[in-house]
Amino acid sequence: MHTVVALALPDAIAFDLATAVETFGRVRLPDGRPAYRVIVAGSAPTVDAGPLRIATGVGLEALERADTIIVPGRNEAAAPVPDGVAEALRAAAAAGTRIASICVGAFVLAEAGLLDGQRATTHWLAADLLARQYPRVVVEPDVLYTDNG
Repeated sequence: MHTVVALALPDAIAFDLATAVETFGRVRLPDGRPAYRVIVAGSAPTVDAGPLRIATGVGLEALERADTIIVPGRNEAAAPVPDGVAEALRAAAAAGTRIASICVGAFVLAEAGLLDGQRATTHWLAADLLARQYPRVVVEPDVLYTDNG
């Protein structure tokens, strides 16, 4: 079964996190079985998500067994990335794991160096900041999605 890991970081946008969980978690195969195993992993056992607190249950080690990793946005787009997150994302990418971000989650991928030389987009209010902070990223502010393979 394809494993999708939604990465909960401090100050996660709850809507972004829930979107990943609900989108993949509700898909059923024709026989009714779940199409995806969805795991919420965190940089800490409990992370704040705006007014909510998310108990993750698993840590960054879950990224090692993911087929797809979804990085939700954070309320402060340019907030420092917690220790170990960039390294875990780089290791997953090197292993061939598919990695995507939602909205300003692109900042986490950029911090990990995964967007260097790649096309990327983010929320229109943060596009200039992404381009300034990560000049190696080809920021496309006027598109909703980018796909780098």
